[in-house]
Amino acid sequence: MSDRQKDALIRWVIFGLGLGLVPVAFAYIARALADVKLAHPIGQGDLFLLSAIVAFSGLGSLFGRGKRGSRLALAVGGIAMIDGLMGALLYASVSNATHSHGGVVLWVSVVMYAVSAVSGGACVVLAEA
Repeated sequence: MSDRQKDALIRWVIFGLGLGLVPVAFAYIARALADVKLAHPIGQGDLFLLSAIVAFSGLGSLFGRGKRGSRLALAVGGIAMIDGLMGALLYASVSNATHSHGGVVLWVSVVMYAVSAVSGGACVVLAEA
């Protein structure tokens, strides 16, 4: 990985992942101080929305950059696109639901966030290739 790619990835991790998690971290800390379980803030689907934001921010850096016709960029970008769309749709579904299974939402959203972090980060690195 070149220095340019490392710099782009570091910026994306700090501003895309790190700052994106501030609202969820704040909600968790605030609720922890009030003795509410972790599943409550994340179990309401907030992480789905952050997954969409992270995936789309990484995907956005890939557009118009990188090597043309790169199968890896196409695959990683496709994964980021699918994850971002699923995150946005699941957030809309869960946030409008009158009842949801907080534990299921918690684990699915954590997995989706991890996928968006990996695919979004890969998009950033490939954009600088």
